[in-house]
Amino acid sequence: MDCLSSHVSRRRISLGIASMLLLAIATAPRIRAQGCVPIKEMSDQTPSIEGISLASGADKWDFTESYEHFRSYLDYVGSQDMTPGRAALTNQVINVVDQFDTALSYSFNPRDTASLDVAYFAATRSQLVKGLGRFKTRANDLGDTRLGVSRWMFDPASSPRGNLSLGLGLSVPTGKSNVKDYFHTTTGLVYKNVDQSIQPGLGGWGYIFEGSAYFRVLPTTTLYANGFYMVTPQNVNGTRTSSAITSETAFDSIYDQYELRAGVTQQLVRFQHGALNGSLGGRWEGVPSDDLVGRSDGFRRPGYVLSIEPGLSYVLPHDSLSLSVPVAEYMNRTQSYPDTLTGGHGDAFFAKFLVLISYSHRW
Repeated sequence: MDCLSSHVSRRRISLGIASMLLLAIATAPRIRAQGCVPIKEMSDQTPSIEGISLASGADKWDFTESYEHFRSYLDYVGSQDMTPGRAALTNQVINVVDQFDTALSYSFNPRDTASLDVAYFAATRSQLVKGLGRFKTRANDLGDTRLGVSRWMFDPASSPRGNLSLGLGLSVPTGKSNVKDYFHTTTGLVYKNVDQSIQPGLGGWGYIFEGSAYFRVLPTTTLYANGFYMVTPQNVNGTRTSSAITSETAFDSIYDQYELRAGVTQQLVRFQHGALNGSLGGRWEGVPSDDLVGRSDGFRRPGYVLSIEPGLSYVLPHDSLSLSVPVAEYMNRTQSYPDTLTGGHGDAFFAKFLVLISYSHRW
C-alpha cells in the first residue's frame, strides 16, 4: 500500500470510530442540572476521537459549543411520585433551564489532551403564593469554569478496537452562587437569594476524576462507558437560605456530583465524506447525601436519576453535530444530612427529559 492510500485508509478508520463514539463520549454539555437536584458539573474531556486511529497528522484543536434545555415539574419524595397531588393544587414548582457551554481542547499528541470549559447559565423558577398567584425568579450569569487533562492509557495506533481514557479536572468557582431576585409574598416584595437549583455557580472548588472507555465489537458497532465524580471538600458557600441562622440549612451546601453512562453506538448510514449514527444507552447521575471528603452540612437536595439516552449524530472529518434526549425512568430524592438529623425528608422536582445539542469543529 502506497503512502497516499495508507493515509486515506487511516482517515476512513478514524472517521468510522469517531462517528460511532461521538454520541457516546463527546456530545453532552459539561455543565448540567436536573430540576431541583442541581447537578451542575458535567464531565467528559476525552481527547479528540480523530486521534484514536491516527498516530500522526491528527487534529490538534477541538472547539465545541453545547446547549441543554429542560423543564422540571415532577415532584418526588424519595422514589414516591407526588406530582398528581401537586398538580391538583396547582402549586408545582417549575424550573426552566437553558445552559450553554463553550469548550476548547488541545491535543499535545494522540494520547494527551488539555481542555478549558466556560459555561453560561439561564434559568427561571416559577412558584405559587396562595392568594397571589404565580411568580418567577431568574438567574442569568456565567457558570463555573472547568480545566481538565486526560490521557488514553493505550497507544491509539496499536489499540484501534478499544481504549481507556483517564482524566483529572478542576472546577473553578467563577459562577455566582448568590444571585438575588424579588420574591412575591403576602407582605410585599422581598429581595433575596434565588433557590439553589437555579444558582449559576456552586460557590466552591471541585476536583474531578473521570474515565471513558470504548470497545468496537463490530466494524460499525461500538460499546462505550464514561463517567465522573466531583469531590468538593468545602462545606457551605455562605449563601443564605430562608431558614433560621441557627438551622443546619441556614446556608447552601457545596456538594459532590457524579454521573455514569454506558451503551452502544451504531453507524446507520455511511456517506462519501461522513456518517449518520445512532446510540442508545443508560445514564445515572446525581448528588449524594454525604460528600466523599469533608462535611455535608447546609441545604442541598440530594438525589439521582436513571435515564434511557437515545441519540443521533452526523460526523464529518472535521465537524460533527449531535443530538441526544435522555428520558428519565426512575427518580429518587434521597434524604440530606440535615434531614437525617430532624427525621424529615424533603422533596425535589425533576425533569422528564433533557434536550442536549452539540457542535464540534476540529482542526
